[in-house]
Amino acid sequence: MKFQEVADLEKIHNRNLDISSYIVDDAHILIAGELKERNLITVFERSGETIDPQVFHHMKIQMLIRTAELKIVDLHVKFRVPP
Repeated sequence: MKFQEVADLEKIHNRNLDISSYIVDDAHILIAGELKERNLITVFERSGETIDPQVFHHMKIQMLIRTAELKIVDLHVKFRVPP
């Protein structure tokens, strides 16, 4: 298969993963990540029930890292839309 241009195709699903790092102070960095997954078209359950386009996973995580040891010293997770 050759590489296909997608600009003219209908997108049906999307999963975004964004990870960023921040300086907190001289001893710590914060790693923040977000996963968002969505259907962009109506889909069907095994039962035949339809599901309208929607976000069906949306999760965030933050890890505070002590840089001297590269050790996770705190962690926070949010499930905005749980799986």
